[in-house]
Amino acid sequence: TGEIVVMKFGGTSVAGTDELKRAARRIVAAREGGQRVVAVLSARAAANREIFSSLERLWQEIRTAR
Repeated sequence: TGEIVVMKFGGTSVAGTDELKRAARRIVAAREGGQRVVAVLSARAAANREIFSSLERLWQEIRTAR
């Protein structure tokens, strides 16, 4: 059995099609090299901005309601 490797991709490294393909190629190369891969995909760059914007609006609503 091969070594286990954890590969995490998120933000700008998965922001578009080309970046996603690049990440996929890295995963495939590791597997073909005999490694056992755990791939983690977190939020894409735009998603993070949307989440933070929503949290900021919610925080402002909470502060105003007091």
